[in-house]
Amino acid sequence: MAQNAFSEAESLAREFVARFPDSPDAQKLLAQSFLRQNKWKEGGEAVQKSCRMNPDDADSFYWLAEIQSRNKKYREAVQSFRRVREIAEKLGQNPNEEVFVKMSYACAQSGDMAGCAEVASDGLKIYPDSKDLQTNYKVGYKAKIQNR
Repeated sequence: MAQNAFSEAESLAREFVARFPDSPDAQKLLAQSFLRQNKWKEGGEAVQKSCRMNPDDADSFYWLAEIQSRNKKYREAVQSFRRVREIAEKLGQNPNEEVFVKMSYACAQSGDMAGCAEVASDGLKIYPDSKDLQTNYKVGYKAKIQNR
């Protein structure tokens, strides 16, 4: 039953894109409808288009990073998560804890243990009680020390 709703949402999103082809929100809506159906390739293409159309949309870059991580493109995911962080900071906001957790994890998966520790450390300055960030910091720092 839910699959039919997502398929219908995709149809509506396609119609929205057809009527407003220059709208990054239309592209983002289409991307979300694809992702809800596990259509990762199509979702990735739509969210990339949304990012190009609106380079200051943190949500689009967050979804792009999620897709890149899911596809094990960790270096690209780090760059996309970094963009989410830049956008938030530009607006005078803190990125949510999940951005730091997932970005530090992507750093570790790409082999950048120093980056993992650094991102987790930055996140801990804002979210000092985060168990995930504490773990990522310890893992990154330990590996960084061992690789010296």
